[in-house]
Amino acid sequence: MASYIEFKEPISVTTDIKVDGTSLGSNAFNSTTIPTNNNQLTNGAGYVTSSGNTVIGTNSNISLTGAEVVNSIILSSGVVTGFNKRTLTLGNLGFTGDSNANYITNNNQLTNGAGYITSFTNNYLNGLSFDTKSGELVATRQGLSDVKVNLDGRYYQGTPPNYYLNGISKSGNTITWSVNGATNQSYTFGSNAFNSTTIPTNNNQITNGAGYQTSSQVTSTVNNAISQAFSNGYSGVIELCDCRGVPYRITIQDGLIIDVEGGK
Repeated sequence: MASYIEFKEPISVTTDIKVDGTSLGSNAFNSTTIPTNNNQLTNGAGYVTSSGNTVIGTNSNISLTGAEVVNSIILSSGVVTGFNKRTLTLGNLGFTGDSNANYITNNNQLTNGAGYITSFTNNYLNGLSFDTKSGELVATRQGLSDVKVNLDGRYYQGTPPNYYLNGISKSGNTITWSVNGATNQSYTFGSNAFNSTTIPTNNNQITNGAGYQTSSQVTSTVNNAISQAFSNGYSGVIELCDCRGVPYRITIQDGLIIDVEGGK
């Protein structure tokens, strides 16, 4: 039995051919080559070939301890192939002083520029005594000589007195406070301190010592002056003030008032 179907005349297939219900693929009727080597394919994934970058990076680790730091990283075609390390120094940090500055273990290696106290004597007051006969006060001090002060009788000997107020008396305008054990204390007040003197609230309650005139007195004086001037055919100027102290200037000619100034 033949393994293929042979047609006597060419046939035209417009859709597809199925065998046992399965459609044949697009390469069923051509001689498509199936690649057996990747050099027969386009390098769309961009795999590295012998003509590309074949450098292999380092697989060694670097370990840093103490003041060690990475000094440099070696690259080849963008691939790390190596690195090295070094020890960080004070000079790398900008320090320009003694290179052994990091070896200071005692502050006596430094200059005491701040003037810190390095030693002292523990001087303190450790006693006080007082001689009631001589009146001498003595202060004893640890590590120092005693300090002695003679009070020269500036202290009280005996029982302190009991001072207190035991009476108040008045004589005229003078008040006296009686103090037990001490001299009485007195103070003299003003003449009106102990009476009911009336404080005036109206000037009609006091004597007119300055001779001020009332409004009626001023009016009478003015009227008399004007009447006399008119009757005598007076010509001239009369100056006067009313009860408010406002000045007037009256001009009279032949007994007639021709002008009045003021009074505002």
